[in-house]
Amino acid sequence: NDKDDGVRYLLHDFHKDLLAKSYINREKKYVIDPSNSPVIEFLYPVFPYQKNKMLAGRLYYIKDKINTNQELVAKEGEFLTAASSLFRWVKRKFKTKPISGYDGYLVSERSYDWLTKNKGELVLNNA
Repeated sequence: NDKDDGVRYLLHDFHKDLLAKSYINREKKYVIDPSNSPVIEFLYPVFPYQKNKMLAGRLYYIKDKINTNQELVAKEGEFLTAASSLFRWVKRKFKTKPISGYDGYLVSERSYDWLTKNKGELVLNNA
């Protein structure tokens, strides 16, 4: 399926052997388990979404994983340092436009322009 689902996982090359994944037989593909992998989840809006609605994107990572003893433990220190560094960089460098009612959210200039031009709605709960 070539449809863009708006989800990508970011990781360092040296972490690829630590990926937790499983095979989905009905879909004939492997999927990444972000809960137990050293990955940053990048959800991005796919334009346009349901006429005048756009799903909010996000950059997200999980700091803990379940080890072989079924205990919750911190993910690898190198991963946590790199993820934290990326988040600080994004907050400093990402060009945003403030939107009333969305305080605390980073809304890109492109998204702001689309929302304004199309009298669109930003949907924060995209679950």
